[in-house]
Amino acid sequence: MKPFTLFTLLALLSNACTAPQKQFNNEELKPALLYAEEGNWENVQDLLGDYASADFSIATQPDFNYLMAQAYDKLNKKSLALFHYEELLTLPNASPSQTTEGEQKLLQYSQKLLSGEMKVAGIFTNRARGIKTLENLTVLARTPSIKAEALARSAEYYFQDERYEIASKYYLKLQQPQYESFGWADRATFGFAMCRYKMLVPKKSDLQSLLLAYYSLENYLKQFPAGLNRAIANKTLAACRQTIAQQQLLIGNYYLTIDNMVGAVHHFKLASGQTSNGESTFTSIIDVNDPAAQEAAAQLKRLNVK
Repeated sequence: MKPFTLFTLLALLSNACTAPQKQFNNEELKPALLYAEEGNWENVQDLLGDYASADFSIATQPDFNYLMAQAYDKLNKKSLALFHYEELLTLPNASPSQTTEGEQKLLQYSQKLLSGEMKVAGIFTNRARGIKTLENLTVLARTPSIKAEALARSAEYYFQDERYEIASKYYLKLQQPQYESFGWADRATFGFAMCRYKMLVPKKSDLQSLLLAYYSLENYLKQFPAGLNRAIANKTLAACRQTIAQQQLLIGNYYLTIDNMVGAVHHFKLASGQTSNGESTFTSIIDVNDPAAQEAAAQLKRLNVK
């Protein structure tokens, strides 16, 4: 007979711990479903509150999570309801009616969390959970209109929080063709352009970043000639023009200080809205009446450049 070693004992214990646990099915849900039909949500909680999704078969998990989400919602335990609705949306076999209700509820919860109306444990506000719920919806939602709204509200949250790089990504996703019919196109295109402008670093942004902001604003005005945000876009576009002219003037003046006349003339021409060495990028961008453009033209005149 083999000696009973410590290794053998550990192996037996390991097998005992990893033995498959019996999973419940729809039969075990029937009593809770009857309570739900009666509107007796406390009894639903008493029957199922100690179980998790993994305790049920894959086929039964959608019904379990849907039932628990409804129960906790009715019992005003919104944080627990939110957990089960999110769990529901991760299950590929959840029915369209279940997921649509879950998406709508999560959208409501996210707004209440962000506004402070919905609190954790009835006391604490949790805006971080609100935006996390919205961001989860941008991935988990199956209804295009709800996904579009989640993208829009996520973008707006980060824009208001001055986190423009994150906001720009949501605005860009919102411009995808499948969301065109939901009324967000104007705001998404404008919001993306404003993010590009807000991300500019005063006196330090490179020309490529300036031009991206400029062309994004110009694109908005072309797409939405009567857009809701046209006035702000025009004002911001003018600011971009001024910044581009000022930057080229600054570079030209720098070249003057190091006696690089060729470089100075090149950038003064660009700053004044002229073509230089075949480069005509700024002829349609810079306003010749802009103070920086006029100063650049004056510098050219001082240098006897026609």
